[in-house]
Order: sequence, then structure tokens, then C-alpha cells
Amino acid sequence: PLHIDISDLPMKKGIITNRNKFILGPSGSGKSFFTNHMVRQYYEQNAHVLLVDTGNSYLGLCEMINRKTHGEDGIYFTYTTENPIAFNPFYVEDGVFDIEKKESIKTLILTLWKRDDEAPTRAEEVALSNAVSSYIELITKNSSVTPCFNTFYEYVKTDYRAHLQEKNVREKDFDIDNFLNVLEPYYKGGEYDYLLNSDKELDLLHKRFIVFELDNIKDHKILFPITTIIIMEVFINKMRKLKGIRKLILIEEAWKAIASANMADYIKYLYKTVRKYFGEAIVVTQEVEDIISSPIVKESIINNSDCKILLDQRKYLNKFDSIQNLLGLTDKERSQVLSINLANHPNRKYKEVWIGLGGTQSAVYATEVSLEEYYTFTTEETEKMELFALSEKLGGNLELLSGLPKASVILKSQSSNQSTIKKTISMKHLNFLFPVLLCTLLLGFSSCKETNADRLRAMRGDWESIKNRPAFTLFEENGQYRVTTYRKTYRGTIQTETYQISEQDGNLFIETGLSVLLTYDKENDRILLSPGGEYKRSKQPIKK
Repeated sequence: PLHIDISDLPMKKGIITNRNKFILGPSGSGKSFFTNHMVRQYYEQNAHVLLVDTGNSYLGLCEMINRKTHGEDGIYFTYTTENPIAFNPFYVEDGVFDIEKKESIKTLILTLWKRDDEAPTRAEEVALSNAVSSYIELITKNSSVTPCFNTFYEYVKTDYRAHLQEKNVREKDFDIDNFLNVLEPYYKGGEYDYLLNSDKELDLLHKRFIVFELDNIKDHKILFPITTIIIMEVFINKMRKLKGIRKLILIEEAWKAIASANMADYIKYLYKTVRKYFGEAIVVTQEVEDIISSPIVKESIINNSDCKILLDQRKYLNKFDSIQNLLGLTDKERSQVLSINLANHPNRKYKEVWIGLGGTQSAVYATEVSLEEYYTFTTEETEKMELFALSEKLGGNLELLSGLPKASVILKSQSSNQSTIKKTISMKHLNFLFPVLLCTLLLGFSSCKETNADRLRAMRGDWESIKNRPAFTLFEENGQYRVTTYRKTYRGTIQTETYQISEQDGNLFIETGLSVLLTYDKENDRILLSPGGEYKRSKQPIKK
């Protein structure tokens, strides 16, 4: 393998002025394999990685890390209507609102207030800025006011309205009733009142690999941009606390949620903050039309990304002049990019990638992964389903699938088409795998197929953490499985909370406000929560 440094060494040599990256590759170009390969190496070098995805591209890698760390890392959040991602924009742990934090709050409210194609007037910007600043002054001086969007809304409706009347601000300069009307859905009792009034902060400080999957809301004009901003704010708060540690945020197609004129300043603020705190912002896309037509992308994202990474562009050949102009590629760099995958070695399986640094250094490299990495990174749906099914039977140990090609075993897929897929298994694992393979092949024996209902029945009872976390009871009530947690308060009393268990895409989740992945190790009678860690069955009744 060839070692290349595309972050630190180029910075030291002055080749680049930031570590940010822009990645462009059409579907099928190997983009997901390359990004998985790259972020895995970041993670293994102790970086903190946060990914915003809209297509489950990182599910395999996240699952592998989760298994390896016994649920302590590799956290996968999926947005659902039952468990939305929420936060409190006015919460700061140290009580300090710096200029950048104030700007982010203003940008968030502006995104709620104005449409993408509706720019605020100068008078509206000043009025909003004054409203945010005066509200922050109120909550820092008066501890009885709970910082959240609800109290901000009430402040604007009463105190700030009176302030505008004293200043004789005209309605045409700032229409406060219109402002309140547009923002009412986010106020208590409104359709989206949960989004900005959370009383729980996302505790991601010590989790090094986190994926937010937003595929369910990628077409929602309100939830998609707001949730993306929420995640970026959480990441920025994490960056400020982890000094001297590399942090990176990788945004797949979710960048489109923030590529509006009203978001331009916020994106610049994000990139500025990332650089200040030893971070990297990486944007990944396959939508060439969107990047060509968006001046925001060029001004706010591409111009702030000194590392450009391109995969096979043959699908975009008739548009490559526009891409070249957008990225500022030289004719030499253009030739390099268009040479990708044209002369690959016929006996090796790899895809090439072009990496350009600061407009002065560039080269084409091959991304060639191991069989283990292929199993982990694949985004082919049929392969993923087959792998996760077999992974479940192997106790999550996908490494048993790799090895020398000494035996070929045919596994019958349990899908409706009963297709046959060949998998290569090493002979040294055959004795272990034989009962599993036999069970998979003999589809007629229903006893071989354990369902989530079977697992839930087996998990009923009291459970205690091996790392001194709150104990819980898993039970069935009216045909629905639930979990009740027991937390000791500082007064010595026991506080209980009950959550429903749901099933999504064959996985079990505890719906706590954020989906907590629930898996069961039947052989050892252990439960793994992600996040939450490992639990063992309690030998003594839990004090309730």
C-alpha cells in the first residue's frame, strides 16, 4: 500500500491552508468505497468522525465498529417521526455566547423564517440580530427564564414587541406579526415544537464514530435543513471541547439542505470554526447539476476546500468543462481526471481516484480494499441483506466470512426470489460454520430462524450494566415490549422512565428520544445497547 498524507503534511508545507475536502463521483464510481476506506483510517488514528448520510452508505462500517467496541462506539442514529433528532439552540454548557454562537442562532432562525429564495432585508437582519442579542442578555441575567425556543418566542411576542414600538420601527421594516406567525409551528403546541425545545442534550463527546441517517426526511423542505443544522451545531460544540484531537464531519447529499443563500454565512462560519479547532469538513456528492448551478456551493464549500477528490467522471464527460471551471482545474489535472480507470490491471479489482491539493499537487491513485473491507463497505442491497443475515448467525463476526479460497459454499438467500449467491469460506472455519450453513440451507425448518419476537421473549427480565449505568427491566405489556429504566437521584430516590421498543429494518430499538440499538447475545445471555454498552441479567431483583 502507498501511504499518502492529504491533511497535515500539505498544511505544514503550505500547499493547502485548510484540511477540508470536496469529493465528487457519480453513482457506481466507487465513491462509497473510497469514503468508507478514508474515514475508517481516520477512526483508527483516533480521530472523532461524524457522518451525515442519506443512503445507509456507512451502516456496515458503523456496525463493525459497534461490535468491536461492544456497543461503546459506532453509534447509528436514524431519523424517524417517532424519534426525531432535537436540540436546544439556546443551550450552552458554560453559559458563554460568543459571536459565532450568536451568528449560528440567527442563521437557524432565519432559515425557519425565510424561504430559500427569499433574502431578508437589511432592516430585518438588524431586527433579528437585536432580538437574539437582547434575549441572550435576558437569559444570562435572569436564571428563572429557561433558555429555549419557547421562551425566545414569548420574549419576542411581548418584551421585544414593546421595544420595537419604543423605537418606532415600522411594520414594513420588520413585520413582527408575520415573524411570529411563520415561527409558530416551532412554538409549544405547534407541529414542530419538539425540534428546538429539547431538555436533553446529545451527549456525543466521547463517541468517536457517529452516523446520522436522514434518508427518511431528505425530501422534507422543513425538517431536512433544520435537522442538518442541529447536527452541525452538535458537532461544533463537540469540537470546542476536544482540543488537540482531530475531528471531522462528513456530509453526503445532505449538503443540499444547507446550500441556500440564507445559509451561506453559516457555512462560512462552520468552515472557519472547523479550521480553528483542528477539524475537517468533507462534502461528498454525486449530483453534478446541483453543484454546477449553485453559486453557494462554489463560494462557501468549494472555495473553502483545498483538497479536491474526484472519481470516474466519464458519466459527466459532456459536462466536464463546467466541472473544470467550477473546481479551477488546470489542463494537466483535467487529463489526469479523465484518465481514471482507462488502463486498470485486468487481474486486480480496484477503482482509481484523483486527489488534488491546493491547485499545485495532484495524482491518480488506486483504491484496492481487502475482502474484509469489501464485505464491510459494500452498498449493494442484495449483498448487504445476505451479509447481515449471516452476520446475525455468526454472532456479528463478519471476519469469519473471509479467508483463503479453499472451499466454496452455496448459501441460499431467504428472500422471495430464492436466488443463489456464492460465498467463499476458509476451510479452517468450516467446522464452525457447518451448523449455521445447514440451518440456512434447510429453509423448511422454521426452528432455525430466530425472529425478533423470539429474542424479545428471551430478553424479558431485569438487567444491570457492567459499567455502572442505570439498570432496566424489559417486559411485555398488551402485546408491546417496553423497557423501564431505574436511575438514582441525588436525593436517594429512584426515578423511573419507560420507553417503547420498536423494530426497524429488522433491528430492535429502544425509543428514548434517540433510537438506542438493542441487540441480544443469546449464547452469553447479554444485551448490548448502542449507545449504552453491555448489560448482564440481574441475579437480584432491582430496587424499584
